[in-house]
Amino acid sequence: MKNLSLLFLTLVTSLSIAQTKKQIQAKDIQQLDTIYQHCLNKGENMYGCTVTYYNLLDSCLNVAYKQLHNKLGKTQQLSLKQEELDWLKTRDQKFKAIDKNNSYPGQDGEMMKQNQKDAIVKERVLQLIKKLAN
Repeated sequence: MKNLSLLFLTLVTSLSIAQTKKQIQAKDIQQLDTIYQHCLNKGENMYGCTVTYYNLLDSCLNVAYKQLHNKLGKTQQLSLKQEELDWLKTRDQKFKAIDKNNSYPGQDGEMMKQNQKDAIVKERVLQLIKKLAN
């Protein structure tokens, strides 16, 4: 439970990035990855670690999107919005395929599915961070 508390603390920190005007960076995601791996290494409630990690990545995705959106002009904002809508559609399709194709039973199977979904969201977060840095 301590590990999940640490992950939630990281979430609060991640969300405060937007409020302090600090630009989210790839190193923030690396730090999140380190905490996630530490949680997994404990071997306790690993599925909970994976779900929490997803929620944190999703929060970082929202922060990166908002920061990038605020940095752009009106035309670029519209383009980014359409890009994000397209990505969401693709993400949903990939998530459905993951749910359909994963045949591992029980919580281990659920953890594997969640881990694949984590990777999809993490990739998008890093794409937005890269655009934000340019």
